[in-house]
Amino acid sequence: MEFSDQVWTHRSVLLSGNAGDLWLMSIPSADPVTFTVRVSDSSSGSVDEFPFSLSPDSYGRIRLDMRKILKGLDPLVRAGLDNISSVTGSGSLLLKTVTLTASQGEETVTAGWPVVSGETPSESEADSLLAPEYFWNRKPQESVTYVSAIETVSLLPASALTIGGLRVRVFFRMQPPQIVTLWASWDVSAVSDIPVLLMFDCSYALVRNAADAAGWEGEDILAYDVFWVDRDGNAGRHVQRFVVRSARSRTFLFRNSLGTYDSIHAVADGKRTQESEVTVFESGGEEKELLNDHHVAHEDGSGYIGSEEEANFWYEFLSSDERYVRVGSEWRRIIVEESESEARDFAVMSFAFTWHFSEEPAGAVQTRRELDEIYIPREI
Repeated sequence: MEFSDQVWTHRSVLLSGNAGDLWLMSIPSADPVTFTVRVSDSSSGSVDEFPFSLSPDSYGRIRLDMRKILKGLDPLVRAGLDNISSVTGSGSLLLKTVTLTASQGEETVTAGWPVVSGETPSESEADSLLAPEYFWNRKPQESVTYVSAIETVSLLPASALTIGGLRVRVFFRMQPPQIVTLWASWDVSAVSDIPVLLMFDCSYALVRNAADAAGWEGEDILAYDVFWVDRDGNAGRHVQRFVVRSARSRTFLFRNSLGTYDSIHAVADGKRTQESEVTVFESGGEEKELLNDHHVAHEDGSGYIGSEEEANFWYEFLSSDERYVRVGSEWRRIIVEESESEARDFAVMSFAFTWHFSEEPAGAVQTRRELDEIYIPREI
């Protein structure tokens, strides 16, 4: 017996949504074949197994729809935010490995792949993602960022040995562009032979600090380009540009269709509404509260959207099933209740959406500080 396909075994990782049919060929008899699918997490050592049996066709073959199988395993395959710093937004997404074993009698064959829970519109785009300098992000290549916003880019290095660093070309208001190092190296001690998606913080605050350390303190930054450099100093061809704005913004994080995370920013004036529905009961002539169904909803908006790329990015955020909002130095998961958009050809476009926390935050402990003495005028 042997596994045979014509589409995706040449790739170092497999995108679940781009998987094709996998054939088990040359099955020696018409007896059922026992399959076992294993999902392995090398970071925790956990293994989940799912056995099933299928019978071969008259030609001694069995067709497996791997896209359907991997979609069914999506909750297990997904790489979560566990290894991501809540402060910087940097970290690693260690990919899960899916192994498929087929057995009939004394004969056994096995195939396995690191899997990303994502999908691209075309096979050519799936191949492009495997270039070591390609960013696994859906944001427009030229995006607007804000001085208080969090920005990240994700990379899939070919191996730990190719991990060089991240650099930025900074565009100043009064000076020529300068290249500064954002991340010089990366701690890959925990990375084994399993491919890992790396998330790098490339927020304005980090770029500002890097520029200041390079001697450009006080120079206004108008924009910056982020690009990958390997250990030999070769720059990647894929560049992500951020144009800096000083407007007030609220940063959201969401799982994009590629299986990694993107940040997006709401700049329209937000609004918070609160509703309470109280259930009461009466005892001994006294009415008491039994339940206070308290609900707080937040409304935010995209502000002006000037391109189809940017609009598609907002559509991706609103269609995601995993979203977070930045609260202080933490990412808090949210549920988007409803959204609406208005767009006309060759006209201004905007998005508005209503959301609430998936888990209501507990009352914050009040920060205590030393108070100054109060000056009271004599005449008082």
